[in-house]
Amino acid sequence: MPVFAEIVHNPPEQDLKDLRLIYEAGDGPLPDWLQSALDGDGLLISGRFNSRLLGAFYLSPAGDGAYQLQRLQVRELTRRRGVARQLLQLALRKLPPEVLSVEVDLGEHPELAALFTEVGFEASGQHYRWSAPA
Repeated sequence: MPVFAEIVHNPPEQDLKDLRLIYEAGDGPLPDWLQSALDGDGLLISGRFNSRLLGAFYLSPAGDGAYQLQRLQVRELTRRRGVARQLLQLALRKLPPEVLSVEVDLGEHPELAALFTEVGFEASGQHYRWSAPA
């Protein structure tokens, strides 16, 4: 299942429906954090397969080129198929130049440690960090 990573800007209605499915928001309004991300606060990065969004994550600015990775989620229907791995691998290669590092706290999800290590994050306790190539 080849997944393509992209930064979400001004999503069409179908992408908004897919984001609701990814984040299990139902038919209601988008969660505040997601609406804020779409309005330009940080970067919302999605994974697309056959014109549909299957997964996404949010990078919130932490200052000095550092970003915090949050809310990595894959649609329940497509889990356990490597979507998150492909999304992370591709997204890290396509990040804008102002993104110098990405950190993630896996304290609540230690089961994701192998995934983040595999895609190039370095562990420091429950925190993992990726740095842009020089």
